[in-house]
Amino acid sequence: MNRAPLISVFFPLLFAAAGTAQTVTVFPPDHATIEGESQQSTRPLSGGVSRMQLIYSNWNQPLPHGAQITKVGFRPDASGTGTGHQLQLEVWMGHTTNLHSTVSTTFDNNYDSPPIRVVDQRIVALPTVPSVSQGPQTTYVWIPLDRPFTYDGSKNLVVEYRITANSNGNQSFTYRLDSASFYSETTTFGTACATSNQRMPAMSMQRAAAGQLLSFSLNNGPASSPGVLVIGLSNSTWQGVPLPLSLAPFGATGCSLYVSIDANVPISTSTGGSFSANVQLPNDLSLYGTWFYMQTALADLFANPGGFVTSTGAGTRIGVLPQATLLAAVGSATATTGSRANNFGLVSVFEH
Repeated sequence: MNRAPLISVFFPLLFAAAGTAQTVTVFPPDHATIEGESQQSTRPLSGGVSRMQLIYSNWNQPLPHGAQITKVGFRPDASGTGTGHQLQLEVWMGHTTNLHSTVSTTFDNNYDSPPIRVVDQRIVALPTVPSVSQGPQTTYVWIPLDRPFTYDGSKNLVVEYRITANSNGNQSFTYRLDSASFYSETTTFGTACATSNQRMPAMSMQRAAAGQLLSFSLNNGPASSPGVLVIGLSNSTWQGVPLPLSLAPFGATGCSLYVSIDANVPISTSTGGSFSANVQLPNDLSLYGTWFYMQTALADLFANPGGFVTSTGAGTRIGVLPQATLLAAVGSATATTGSRANNFGLVSVFEH
């Protein structure tokens, strides 16, 4: 490392509580107040000498069109960052229409127009952020820009980090930053009606994202029983009729319909009274935020005059994987090509 120039341009990395910034947006926005599901230990700041390019989709980018970005940064993992080191760093920004599979493995091909160097080469000091009892962290790691960058909301945002040296002998080190997978809610509701052996069938659904598997299961149902799985988009109304709807008029005393019947699938329980399945969801961003609800009705001739019982209801709100891509090259800050990682969920922050 050439220490004389490094000392002359030494500039400490600023970090501050989120509340002290003028306007701060968090990417991905569905994790703004939620701890990520994992962490990144070496990307993009602690991988040693490297060139790292982060491309953020405008589809779920919370930055407003025309925003003047003055700082870029990251949210530390709730477990803390690890020992901070000094980096010799410069940052470039630009726009692109590329994302995921269309991202070129050639760095320069991912800019629609020449990028702007927003941080001149300098030394920045990564702070050591301690762990917190409950995430997410409220302290961010900031890199102030030497010149503001104007965000074009019609395109995807590119932020590139070129690290030419660090105080760890130019080698990688562990610096934990928060990373998101996807945000999805689940719920259970309603009351099951008892089977002939006094079991209460219970439906459950797992968290799910567009393009991923939707998993669901039933427990405590009647053994080896045929039935139907009801799938709906509402648990409050069905064809104008409020839910829940009592099924007593059909002889199923104490049973209720909790889910709109938008689709139904025949099923059969195991000898233990259980059922489970997975469904591949299409990789369609329009599914984001959609609730899917499920309930089962199962034959049980001796449970009630109607000869069937119903389970509790369950629901899942569909999420999306982070709409961001990382292009990374380790060992050279001037590398022309790198390796691509889609759905890269590093929780990033922007001040504007």
